[in-house]
Amino acid sequence: IDVARDNIVNNMRVYPLSQANAPPEMDFISLSGQSFNAVYPNNFQFYGELNAVVQSEPIDFFPKGTRGLWAPIGIAKGRAFAPDERKRAILKDAVAIGNATARSIVWHPRKTWNMGGLQSFDGLNWNTAFLNANVFFDGPDGETMVTDARMTFHYPYTVVTPAMAKPRADTGSDYRIAFLDAEDQPFDGLGVYRVTLPPNPPVEDFWAFTLYESQTRSMLQTDQALPTVDSIQNDPVVNADGSIDVYFAPEAPDGMDQTWVQTIPGNSFFVILRMYGLRQEWLNRNYVPGEVTRIDRTACAVALLRTLSKQRRGPHAIRDGRISPHLITESFEIRLKMFVDDGDAGGVQIFIARALVARRFIRIRQRHRPTDQGLDLMPACLNVFQRNHKIDHDLAGFVTDPVQARRDHTGVVVKLGCLVAV
Repeated sequence: IDVARDNIVNNMRVYPLSQANAPPEMDFISLSGQSFNAVYPNNFQFYGELNAVVQSEPIDFFPKGTRGLWAPIGIAKGRAFAPDERKRAILKDAVAIGNATARSIVWHPRKTWNMGGLQSFDGLNWNTAFLNANVFFDGPDGETMVTDARMTFHYPYTVVTPAMAKPRADTGSDYRIAFLDAEDQPFDGLGVYRVTLPPNPPVEDFWAFTLYESQTRSMLQTDQALPTVDSIQNDPVVNADGSIDVYFAPEAPDGMDQTWVQTIPGNSFFVILRMYGLRQEWLNRNYVPGEVTRIDRTACAVALLRTLSKQRRGPHAIRDGRISPHLITESFEIRLKMFVDDGDAGGVQIFIARALVARRFIRIRQRHRPTDQGLDLMPACLNVFQRNHKIDHDLAGFVTDPVQARRDHTGVVVKLGCLVAV
């Protein structure tokens, strides 16, 4: 790293051509260890930043066709960008729609139609960055751009070079990206996931798994210095057959600290597998990494309850008038397992929602009670919540009547979700 830094500092100069005879001194700013925002706005502010670029660059910096897209909304060289309230509202909606469109294309590309060339391995959710290894995003005729392909690269990533699409043996690098798990679901920061590398990864240098936050498309920010596991900085646990399991979860599985990347409940993410110093087995696609698989939904739900309970003050289950989720976690684990074993996702949602209710809205005006009475308190808590928020369903019945819970869960979860998300 030091050699690369010194090479740039000692040799790179950037200045206007008009200053070529007397170049100014360069001022290099190190961003190592610094937090900064490099994400384009996802709101109306986007248009202001676009307009600033249009005004500051020469008019031919953008093609005529591109400038023609912006002119009707008031962004043009030498013109003030000052939309009225009506236009601002339209543009605000357009940003939201554009974002949703981009995310839909990136997370769910139409592989059965125009985006089949993204798949690295048949039937698996490992994608390449470039459709058919084409960094110019050309279609089959070589003359027509596949705009979905351009979107799948430039929305989540930035820099592009032909070398990225033509990996070489021994010295080259290659990347595979997973936006969905093995069940075609977006990644959940609360989940517990495992991905397996078969024995003898075909690299001369190293491999690495790195997590990126879905909203920012930047590295996931966690308690770890970097959201990554690799074969150089870490000491991966090797299974008896030579394979390596890597975990993505809020907490490390027992004994797996060296093959674990922390995730954040409430934050989705995607996964990039990098391979450096490629052997022919990788280039021939004879080596196939396992898919990222969610391995324990019961553990995920229980993890939420335990996360909520970490703010407990003192050893008692009820203290200072507040009910602690510690009071209900053990009983909830039993109920959650019952619902999961039955394949009843609605039941799981009910118990999570109820835990949030207890944690954020319910106060009990009484002193400590034994832990094993926790479930007995929940009907009273839920009745208070039901009355205060004018909910028509019998929430207390969800504690004692799982059959009714399964029958009526949908409307209640929606309403509870709106309330607890405040």
